[in-house]
Order: sequence, then C-alpha cells, then structure tokens
Amino acid sequence: MTVSRSLPRFAVIDALRALACLAVVLYHAKEGGHIAALQQVMPAFLLTVFEQGSSGVSIFFVISGFVIAHSMYSDNVTGGYAGRFMMRRSLRLDPPYWASIALGIAGAYISAKVVPGKVFSLPSFENLLLHVTYLIDIAGQPMVNGVYWTLCLEMQFYLSFVLLMWIAARWGKRIGVENARKWVLLGAVAVAMLWTTPWQPFEVHGLFLDHWHLFVMGVLIRYALDPARVQAQRMWCVVSIVLLGAVGLLFHPTVSESLGVASGLFLLAGCKYAKLLSWSGGRLLQWLGLISYSLYLTHNFVTGVVFRIGYKLTERTVVTELLWLVVAVVACCLFAWAFFLVFERVGLRLSKMVLLRPQRPQPAAVAAPVTTVL
Repeated sequence: MTVSRSLPRFAVIDALRALACLAVVLYHAKEGGHIAALQQVMPAFLLTVFEQGSSGVSIFFVISGFVIAHSMYSDNVTGGYAGRFMMRRSLRLDPPYWASIALGIAGAYISAKVVPGKVFSLPSFENLLLHVTYLIDIAGQPMVNGVYWTLCLEMQFYLSFVLLMWIAARWGKRIGVENARKWVLLGAVAVAMLWTTPWQPFEVHGLFLDHWHLFVMGVLIRYALDPARVQAQRMWCVVSIVLLGAVGLLFHPTVSESLGVASGLFLLAGCKYAKLLSWSGGRLLQWLGLISYSLYLTHNFVTGVVFRIGYKLTERTVVTELLWLVVAVVACCLFAWAFFLVFERVGLRLSKMVLLRPQRPQPAAVAAPVTTVL
C-alpha cells in the first residue's frame, strides 16, 4: 500500500496549529489575571475566545492523530520500527521540553525573589524524573508548567498507536495488512467511543483514554483522505469519524469537544475539496505553526514577565492592559522563534538521525515523491 503522490502539501496543519496555540496564549493571559479591566469591556464574542482558548488543545489532538498516521501510513511496523519510532518522537520533543522545564524552574526562582509572599521550592529528583519521562500528570505530582499535561497524553497516543500498527502488521501476515489495520482501528474506535460515555469501565487521571477519540479521529481522517483507497475502504473510515464526533458531542457538549470535532470535519472535507488541505492562512500563520510547539512551551513564562514589567512601568487601565497584551503576544512569538532556533531545531536534527526504515536509492528516471512538512 503506497501513499498517493497526488496528495497536496498539508499547509492547513500548520495554520490550524497556529490558531489553536494563539487561543491558548490568550486564555492564559486572561487566566493569569493580567487583563482584568480589559475583559470587562470586551464584546461577548471576544471574551468567549479568551475564556475558551484552552479548548485549542483539542485541535492539537486531532492534528496529532492525522500527522502520526500520515508518517506511518505505508510502513511495515515491526518491533524494531516501533522502538525507533518512539525514540524519534522522543528526540523530536525532548530538547525544547527539557529546556522549558529549566526555564520554568528559573522563572519560579526569580518570581519568588521579586514577588512578595512567593516561595520557591526546587522540584525533587523524583518530580524531575517524572517530568522528563512524561509521567508527571498521571503520577498526580505538581508540574513546573501547567501545559505539560498535553505532552504526557501525546506520548501515550504515540505509543498506543504504534503498538496497534505493530499488532496489525503481525496479524496482517494471516489476513492481509489492509484487513488487519481495518479491524485494529475499528477496535480503537470502539474503545474511544466507550470512553466518551458515562459507562467507561475505569478512569485514571492523566490517562489518554478520555481524549483518545480525538486522536483516533485524526488517524481515520488520514486513512479516508487517500484517493487511492477504494470507496468501501474510505466509507468505513468516514462513518467511524462521524460516529466518534457524534458520540463525543452527545456526552460532552463543550466548546473543547466542538472545536476538536469541527477541526476534524474540516480536514475530512478535504477528501472532497482538496483545496481545503492546501489552505495556509498566509505566511504569518505558517510561521506561527512552525514555532507553535516552542510557543506552547514558553508562553506562560514570557507573558508573566511582560505583564509584571509592564505594570511596573504604567498604571493598570483598560488602555494599558490592551497595550501590554499586544506586547506580550508579540514577545511570546519572538521568544518562541529564538527558542525554536536554539532548542527545537536540535530535536528536529536528532530525530532525523533515527531512520525508521532502510533507505533505498531511487531510480534516476523516477521523480522524487512530493514531501509533506508536518
């Protein structure tokens, strides 16, 4: 099974990442109590954006499923492949993540020095170990940065999916890879739908299952996207996506759930209208999408610093709060760009050193396949 070379470059992924991350930045500006006067005079629709900005993480989960399924789409997943895949994901995420942990600790230390009443306590070795292994949320221990819970879930998503594809590859030797993947993914759909209902067999804080349906939705969108697949193969994917979205909204009629489902349906519409998948939102959104991971990791620290310094320089009024909000958002983006250059690119380079599959030379007469930057 090969990926169709007619598929467009998914510029829409970076655009959605950018919008979701900006929403999270605005949410934390409001939740941090930095714009109390400004939010009193905001139009209702704009205030809703600030209040519900954290819901942008649901879009991240759908995108993750889509991207991971795309990266593994035509690969034969062996045990060695699964190990290399997880190592590659870890190397991709770890350098900026670990750097942000150090940044958070330094920020907490400085804050305790300048803010009356604040006390700094260095995290224990156990706490740091749980952080670097992405187990901090499921262990229920304090996090250096509150946004880390999503990274803990992402690592669980990756591990679960690569194991499912490994099972499908082994089972596929008897019933065919296409059939094996179909039944494995249908099993994932069944589990995902069960955990969106009140009848889930068990619940563990920090476990991925509560958000599994959004990730699986993204996976199925990638499978439904390929025009090379026959209509019957695409149809069961589409039906499963609709069921996941419907059950999710039925039992969790929240803004977060609605945004996740809406982003999934938007990508799914690309199966019929390919231009949707090439929507980029312009250079600014593409740039923000590129640095969205660094922006997500560092924005809490930067907004805290900017607003604290800003309100030392000016009194707090509606006008000055708006001024420092704009300055804070710009500063977050610029800091994230520098953070990307210094730390995230290291992770990108390291991850590319881990080859998932043997490299075979392409015949000179065959055009190189279209690459997709995700």
